[in-house]
Amino acid sequence: MALTNNKKICPFKEDPKLISKINYKDYKFLRKFITEQGKIIPGFVTGVSAKYQRMLTKEIKKARNIALLPYVHDPRNWYNLGDIYNENYFKTIGWISRKSWRYC
Repeated sequence: MALTNNKKICPFKEDPKLISKINYKDYKFLRKFITEQGKIIPGFVTGVSAKYQRMLTKEIKKARNIALLPYVHDPRNWYNLGDIYNENYFKTIGWISRKSWRYC
């Protein structure tokens, strides 16, 4: 039986430009490292090195604290997580009017 090397390479070491995307304000990028339930995916699964995994974890927790990312996802909700941040979504279902959106 031949052994293969299935070791994953850290994406942040391959492309140093990605390191600047590890920021709590860039929640769309951070979503790639959390599950649908809101759990942080461990580094051995994603292939991220320990240094960058700590940075990711810190920034994900910051984003959760100011409600850019969810702590948990409730499967009973009928809307998609991607639609939460979409202004047009709320307007189409009639939850908010154009005037009230400016003051949210």
